Formats: sequence, structure tokens, C-alpha cells
Amino acid sequence: MAVPDQTPYKEYVANGTTTIFPLEFDVLQQDHLIVLVNDAEPSVGSWSLDSINDTVIFNVAPLSGSIIKIRRDTPLQRTTDYATYNNSFRADPVNLDFDNIWRKLQEMGVLNWMIDNNIKDLNEYVDSLNDETKAIFLQMIKDQGTSLEQLDTYVDQLYKNLANVAIEKGWLAEFIADGDENQKIINDETTRNFDSIADLLQYNPRRNGQTVYVKSYYAGWANTYPYLGPCGGGTFVYNSDRINENDGVLVFNGWIRQFKNSKISVHDAGARGDYNETTSTGTDDGPAFQRALIASGMLTGQQGNRAWTVEADATKNYYISTPFMITNRTILNLNGASLFGNNRLNDCIRTGYWKNGVLTDLTSAPLETQHLFNVVIKNGRFRKFKNSLNVRGLTKGCKLISLDSNDCDGHISSIEHYFLSVINNAATNCTTGYAFSVYSGMLNFSCTSALSCTTGFVFSTGAQAISIRGISCESCVTGVSFTGASAETGGITIQGYFENVSGTVIDCKGIGQVGSTVTMVNSFVNCPTANLFDITGSNAQPCFNEDYNQLRAIGKIIFKSDTATLNLSKTNQKMVRFNGGSSAPNSVNGTNNDKNSYPANDPLYCLNTQEQIVSQVSTTNGKVQAIHRHFFNVVPANYYGYQGEPVTNVVPFCSHVGVDTSAGTPQFKIELTTSIKNHAYTTGLFNLVIFHNSGVRTDVGGRFYGSHVVLGYATTAGANNSAITVTASTVNNVLVLTIGNMAGGFASNAYSCTGFVKLT
Repeated sequence: MAVPDQTPYKEYVANGTTTIFPLEFDVLQQDHLIVLVNDAEPSVGSWSLDSINDTVIFNVAPLSGSIIKIRRDTPLQRTTDYATYNNSFRADPVNLDFDNIWRKLQEMGVLNWMIDNNIKDLNEYVDSLNDETKAIFLQMIKDQGTSLEQLDTYVDQLYKNLANVAIEKGWLAEFIADGDENQKIINDETTRNFDSIADLLQYNPRRNGQTVYVKSYYAGWANTYPYLGPCGGGTFVYNSDRINENDGVLVFNGWIRQFKNSKISVHDAGARGDYNETTSTGTDDGPAFQRALIASGMLTGQQGNRAWTVEADATKNYYISTPFMITNRTILNLNGASLFGNNRLNDCIRTGYWKNGVLTDLTSAPLETQHLFNVVIKNGRFRKFKNSLNVRGLTKGCKLISLDSNDCDGHISSIEHYFLSVINNAATNCTTGYAFSVYSGMLNFSCTSALSCTTGFVFSTGAQAISIRGISCESCVTGVSFTGASAETGGITIQGYFENVSGTVIDCKGIGQVGSTVTMVNSFVNCPTANLFDITGSNAQPCFNEDYNQLRAIGKIIFKSDTATLNLSKTNQKMVRFNGGSSAPNSVNGTNNDKNSYPANDPLYCLNTQEQIVSQVSTTNGKVQAIHRHFFNVVPANYYGYQGEPVTNVVPFCSHVGVDTSAGTPQFKIELTTSIKNHAYTTGLFNLVIFHNSGVRTDVGGRFYGSHVVLGYATTAGANNSAITVTASTVNNVLVLTIGNMAGGFASNAYSCTGFVKLT
């Protein structure tokens, strides 16, 4: 049956003999009753409930005059979890739960009545006192931290909080005094601690200006990483004016994060850094990085344009499947952390600009949309991205420092980058290490390397007057490539370290402008199978002086396979040494080892064409003995080193080679190939100094008339040597002088020959 209208409270005065006290209200169980004797709970087991007769029975009658109070206190709990499939939604359990609610409401009415009577009794008592006594009593109340005005004020509030009082058996903090303060004041000033941001957002703020401390962004982090301190937590101060703001970094529904310096951690924005390299799984931290960078930009604008730094944790691996943007006057310090992409499907970092209050991707915007200043990205490791950095508009003050990529399509892809500095960067196992396009002038490189990439560096479209210094390419197919045939590309200087590049060190095929120079200086090159410059299909003008570079090994210096473009390159080479002495490839007994390669039917032009200078070096003392100029445009050449008809009448010999002619008696000859076009009217003289056989000196001089020689003198060790012969012949249209019957055994690299040949 339904719960009747009743008051679940009875009060009796004991007579010393009665042990049975009727309830006059219903109760379900003994533990739903509160029994007091003189406001004290009797000992356990001293009374019991007679549920049949609804009475409380004492084992021993209470003392005469004792006040017996009996009150019902029904617990707040449900008996059944209702469902439509298990026959639980029946009348009996439903009625029981509703009866319990009604019983609790009756009990709340009793509590209201009791508290109201207590306060009225206190007021009546104070009013009944004479003025002097009342003043003393009021002072006592004041000393306890409470006034009668406060009591009156809080009567209404007491009613509203009776439910909590009944359940928690607590009291309002204003009524608890502690020295000159009450408990509410103390509570308001005390810093609360929360495990997570989520816990903080469940808390009802006490007042404006309240300060709280949050251990970490997510629950449990402070325990997981105790040595790191809070991860994304910190100190927050409440401001009710910002209750509707929540950017996930600075403000959380009015709670404002407090900073001690100009730094924001990506964990302040909710980054987890939980990528597992073994399973290739983790939380996408791209949005968290973006929130942190946006917050940094906001703070930079609010605090006098002071640049803020966004930082990552060196111990974490971050999974980034959503690219994030960086913008003006922002510093991103990754502190050595590793960032992982989604198997080369996405970029990691892009540049952005503010458009109508929204951070907008700058990567695909039109040229000159926005230039960014003082952007710094440093100390990061990137893996498995399409482009680790796909950026645009980085100009003055922008720096990319100590960044490396492995197993990415590209490390840095950049457009419009006046004055950008790339410092201590490394690209490993990438398709393209570095790609720079449009207005690449004034780029600054320092200690920037590409290792095991298909192409180390690419410059396209508007790469004018670049000084590419401080770069290195190792084990790449192509070192540096220039593309964009119609673009303004030229005036380029390259200084770097190139080792084991297998295809082309400097690929100039994409340079279309006639005469665009590409000069290599102060470089180390050890690429035995590679072409140093490939100018196929290009009108570029590579310039290379072997004396100004360390050319340890190379396939060809200049390589060109087409016949449709000009030969504009200029090279200054050192001869390859063969067969003793300072032999050159055009010697009669030498080996053709031209360091440049052109097609046989390559067209020749009269002006601005390929010039090849070859330095002849003594194998004995290492000094340059002669320089041979080779102009392809003057006379078609069919072998290496041919200069055509000399410009002046003094022409150094082109090359020489020693030949052993011993026939029982040790002796050798020297075949000296000149660059003089020989005919019947050729007239000249020669003067040679030869050191052989451990320092023995032989001097030879005379004249030649076509293929006829008149020996003027021949001395060995200062004495005439009539055994020496000199003959002249024409080989491949040039004059060859042979100095024969040189006494002594021949050994490779055991002689030197210096002097000149002069036309008269």
C-alpha cells in the first residue's frame, strides 16, 4: 500500500519502567532508524525494532526523565535496475522505489522543522537577555566568526542545502570559525588540486580569481611520468568573464593557464606523444601542435610582439597524420623529439597566414601572398612523411636548424625563401632531400647534407645568384639538380662535399638560358662513376678549375650527349698520368682519358664556346710544366689536347712519354707531342732540360724545319753527348719530337722533361 501521511519522528520522556516505545510511523528495517537517549546513541544491541507492532523495544528501561528521540532515516538507494527484457519492470519493485522517495521527503520535512526551531530558539533566547547580557552574547558569537545577521541571511540557504546536510551530515563552511576567519574564507583561498583538465571542468568555481593546480592534461600522466613533472597541467586562475572560452591551451571555460616564461609545451595543448615504432600506432598529435602554435601566436600579439616558443618533449615520439601550420614570429623547438608521419602520405609542417582571423594554409596560395619573418624551427627528427617541411614565404630572420629526415619523400620543400637559413640539416633515404623553388636568391646553407637520396638538392624557377655553400651529398644518384628551363637561373656558385654520387653531381639539364654560369669552387669530389656536370639539352656554362677543387675521382667533368645546344663550359684540368713522366692522353703511346665527353658531331661555334685548359704536372716534383688550351671552335679536334694553330709563336709542348728502348744496353727515348699543326713550312726551335737516372741532367736544343731537325747541342752531366738523337714526325697533323738514345735504364715516373717549343 502507499506510504501514509505521517511524521517520521517521535519523542518520549522515560518513566524508568517502560521499555516499549511506539513509532506511529512505518519503517522497513531497524537500520533505517536513528534512536537517541539524551541526544546520545545507546550501545549497540541495547534496543531492537519490533517490525510487526512498529515499536522500539529496549532491553533495559531507560532511566526516568531521559529524553527518547526516534527518527527514521531511509537510505537513498534503488532496489532494481529496470529493463524491458527480464520482467523487472513490475508493480512491486516500482512501488517500493516510489515509497522510498516519499519516505525521504517526509524525513526532509522533519529536518527542516528541527533546524528552524533551533534557530528560532536561539533568536528568542538572545532577545530575552537584558542589554548587557545580550551584548556579551553577541560578542561571543562574533568572536566565533558568525553574527545574527549572518544567521538570518543563511536561513534560506540552509533550506536549500538540507538534502546535502542530511546525506553528508555536514555543515555550511561559513558557520565554522578558525581564528579571525571562517572555513569558507579558508576554502576560497586554498589552492585545489585536480588530476586532469577533465576533472577541473567538472568543478564548480568558488569565486573569481580562484587559483587551482592541475597535475596533467590527461588523468594518470603525473603517475606515468613522475620524473617529468606535470604533462600539460599547471596553475590556473578563474575569470568568469571568459567562461564561454575554451581553446584547449590557454583558457578552459574561464580557467586561464598561468605561464612563468614565454614557452608553451605541446602537452599544454593535449599532445600525447604515444607513438609506438614497433606497432606503428599512436594518437594523432597534429591538432595539438596546431593548437599550441595558434596559442603562441595569440600570446605574441598580446604581449608586445615578444616571440613565444612552442616546445616538444625529447623523450616522446609524436604521431602526426594531420599537418600543422607555423606562422610569423614563432619558434618551434622540438628538443630532439621524433615525429612520425602516415607512411609518406602527409606533410608534417606547413606555413600559414592569418586571413579574416583564421589561420590559413600558405602552401598553395598565389605568389607574394604573404612573407613570414622570424620563424624558427629547430631540433627535430622526422620519419615517414611526404614532406617533413612543406613551407612557403620564409624570409628574413627565418631559420631551419638541426632538423633531419629519414625515410621521407622530401625533407624540405620550400617556395619563396629570400634570406632563409638552413643550418645543420640532414636528409637520409629520401626521394628528394631539399627542393627550393621561386626566388631562391640569398639562401644560406651551413652543414646541410643529403645521404642516400635519389636527388640531394633541387633548385627550380628563379634560382639566380645563389651561393650554395656548406652542403654535402653522399651516396645519392644526383647531387644537385637545376630545373625550370625558362626561368631566370644562373650566376650560381657551389661549394660542398660530394662522395659516391653515382649518376650526376651537378645536373644542369634544366637550365635553359644561354650562358647561365654554374661555378664549382673549394669542393671535394670523390665520385668515380659520376659526371660532374651534365649539360645535355642545356645552354648553361659550367665553370670548373681542378686547381681550386679537390677532384679525387670522377667519371667525366663535363658530359653532354645532345647536339642541339651550345658548348659553353670552361674547365681547367690536371692531366692523368700514364706510362711515366707527365704523359697526356694525346701522346703517341699515351692513353686517351679525356675528362670531358661530347658527342662526335657536336656543332662548333666561333664565339663563347667550350674552353678546356689542361695543366701538365711533373710526376717528379709535382710542379706544373705546361698549360694546354683547347678551343673547340677553332679547328675540329679528333683527339684530346689539340689546340689548333697557336695564337702566339711560343707554344709549350703538349705532352711527353718515356719509352724503354733497351737492347742489351739500358737506354730509353722520350716522345714529345706538341700542339703545333705541322706542315712543310713549319719553322721553330726547341730547348729542353731532362732529369733522369737519379738526378742525371741532359740538355738538348736545336731547330726544326717541317719534319727535319738540326741538333744544336746535347750534353749529359755537362759533357757533350753525341749519342743522343732528335727526330721529327707528323702524327695526327701535329709535330712529334723524339729524343732518343738516352743512356740508363727506364723506370716509370723516374724522369722529368721541361722546356719549350718556339715557332720562328
